[in-house]
Amino acid sequence: MPTAHSVIAILLILVLAAGFATGIAGLLVARPADDAHAASGPGPAAAVARRITGGAATGDFESVLEEEIFLRKPAVTLFATLRYVLFRAGNEGVVVGSDGWLYTLEELERHPGDAAELDRRLEFVARTAEGLRARGTEVVVALLPGKARIHDEHLRGRWRALADHPRYERAREWLTERGVTVADLRPPLAEIPAAFLERDTHWTPEGAKAAAWEVARVAHGLTLDGVQRASFETVAGERLTVAGDLMSFVPVGPFARALGLGPRTVELTQTVATSASGLGLFDTPRIPVTLVGTSYSADERWNFIGELKEALGMDVLNVADEGLGPYVPMADYLASDAFAEVKPALIVWEIPERYLTLPGVEVPELP
Repeated sequence: MPTAHSVIAILLILVLAAGFATGIAGLLVARPADDAHAASGPGPAAAVARRITGGAATGDFESVLEEEIFLRKPAVTLFATLRYVLFRAGNEGVVVGSDGWLYTLEELERHPGDAAELDRRLEFVARTAEGLRARGTEVVVALLPGKARIHDEHLRGRWRALADHPRYERAREWLTERGVTVADLRPPLAEIPAAFLERDTHWTPEGAKAAAWEVARVAHGLTLDGVQRASFETVAGERLTVAGDLMSFVPVGPFARALGLGPRTVELTQTVATSASGLGLFDTPRIPVTLVGTSYSADERWNFIGELKEALGMDVLNVADEGLGPYVPMADYLASDAFAEVKPALIVWEIPERYLTLPGVEVPELP
């Protein structure tokens, strides 16, 4: 009895073969007038052979595939499905794990210059934290381990070994030796069955909560003068259906559910204030905490900032940004009027571990 995957594979092969045949047919009739010698040269069979074997034929065929096959878009979906079914693979940039788990290749790649780049970026972090402390602002680096590190049980073969990149422990030790306060988020996230979304690079609300409370535990050991306290409560929010940003690398379209890649429903949370800060009418406000970081913090659906508010018992200004890495948002914030006018008592700096070595990430020049 053939398996469901076998049936799907056979059907896909048939459909793709039909699309290929359509492309060949289109190639035979698409541009007969393009050959200047078509009327006086060899017969049709020889002309076709010349077009297929000649260098120009490749361009013609690609043009047909792109412009003239009405099955082009469905064929892309079907090919992606066939590749996933037969080889458990996706487009470049994704690593396919077991049980429908997907990982970004960025977390697993290693590069010849990793060690030097790690030191350069850690120097930027340490110098920035030292400068802020000298101006009366404490910094807690929330060092966020990769999804591949926390959920390596779904990785296969060599990928599982690559998940244990030495950069995380090296960064934690290096920064601690320089006097930078680091929240090691590995233990609390490792205790959660699903700290990250299966088909997304980001964490679940449960993962964000665990990280926030660990950051708060570390921050409570610091001396924060003149901070106004407040009370917050986190309550259940709406339900959200999340397809996952990594599904763009596995474009299987309507076959997603059948392949175990369907969207996931996430129970969101929201945090509300239950008491005011206690400031008087003529008191000078001071921002207790500023959150700087990447999309893990900027995307408030996961409520990392809300959990931070409740765990710290302080209000939090969120200046995290998406698509810029963790370093540029910090430099931009320190150069902003908001920082110049009201300096926070504490900055929580969320830094995902892959940005410690990932090529192409902008790191501003040190002052």
